[in-house]
This record gives sequence, structure tokens and C-alpha cells, in this order.
Amino acid sequence: MPLNTKKALGESLKKLLINSNLDEITIKELSKECGVNRQTFYYHFHDIYSLVKWIFKSEAVEPIKNLINYENWQDAYLKIFEFVGENKVFCKSCMNSSGREYLNQFLSHITNDLLIAVINDVAKEKNISDFTKKITANFYSYGLTGIILSWIRDGFIEEPKVLVKEVNNLVEGDIKKIIEKHLNEKK
Repeated sequence: MPLNTKKALGESLKKLLINSNLDEITIKELSKECGVNRQTFYYHFHDIYSLVKWIFKSEAVEPIKNLINYENWQDAYLKIFEFVGENKVFCKSCMNSSGREYLNQFLSHITNDLLIAVINDVAKEKNISDFTKKITANFYSYGLTGIILSWIRDGFIEEPKVLVKEVNNLVEGDIKKIIEKHLNEKK
């Protein structure tokens, strides 16, 4: 039952965001919309922003975390776009509220995890330092995150598949080149 309650609270929050800003929604209002009491909300979440983080994690991160490797990173990146596209009001409201940091953290975290998985896939059985992996993932994560944030800010104009294809054209083979360069520097 707790998972169903969490999902119901998440759906209620999304419904309220159609007519309200994230910063304006109260726990009392959210609980009423969901048909639960305030204590039930507090049993599951500390505040509305912890619910926001849970929505990002359960609806976007969990479904793709086992799909990521070098060969299909574009599919995982597209799934992030699809989540954002299916939740435009929610994501736009997060961006335009004090919850923007949670949106940024979510996107940075998920793209960084995606890149670490890709780097680990390419670098398996190669002696690449964790520091090099981290710096490489951070560098590309800022770009991937920035593209999604720009897409939201610009009003979701471009098709996600087109954006993912363009990004792939920009970075195709980069991770392999970076790893090879670091291996050659060690010689």
C-alpha cells in the first residue's frame, strides 16, 4: 500500500501543478487532492520537495538504470527526454520554482550515472583511474543536462529523437578516444 500511496501523492501533485506553481502548493492542499490526511503525507515524505525527488527517481531513474551501456546510451538519454516530455507541466513548474535545484540535480545525476555506466563499459579491463572517469562524466553530463534544460526553457520545440541524434553526432566515439588517450599517456 505505501507505494500506491506514494504514486497517488505524485499524481495529485502533478494534477495540482496544472493550475498552480510548485511553490504555492501546500501539503494540506496536496493531501486533500489525494484523499489522504496530512499525517499520511508525512509518513512517506518530509516535504513536497522530497516527493518531487521521489517522482524523478521512481519514474525516470529506475526504469532506465539497467539499460545503460556504450551501445545504447542514446536510448537511455531519449528515455530521459521522454519522461520530461510526458511530464512537461511538472518539469516546467520545477524549473520555474524554488524546486529548480531538484530538477537540475535530477538531470545532472541521471546523466552522470548514464555516462559513468558508458565509461565503465568502454573501460572494462583497462586501467583508467576513477578520477579520469569522474572528470569525463562530469564534463559530458553538463552538456547533456544543459541540452535538456534548454529544451524545457525553449518550450519543448525540437523532437527529442532529433536532439539525441545531434548529440550523438557531436560526441560519437569521444569516450573511446578519451580512454585510449589516457592509456597511451601511461605508456
